Amino acid sequence: MTNEELIDLTNQKYKALLIMQGRAYKKVLSLCKECISDLEKTKLIDENMAVIDMKIIAELENMKKQNKISLEPCK
Repeated sequence: MTNEELIDLTNQKYKALLIMQGRAYKKVLSLCKECISDLEKTKLIDENMAVIDMKIIAELENMKKQNKISLEPCK
């Protein structure tokens, strides 16, 4: 296995982990929303869910940038 293949495989696993973690957070927050009748609190939960999405996307983008940097010496 080449360095590039190893980095790619590691990143695929990391990406899958981030996506799974994000889905789990959303599921928990959705369950919380179902039990809360206060509109302000449910709105806050929705905002937090959006923040989770943005952080996951930012982490994945950062990972892509780091991949490019890591793979440069391999070429």
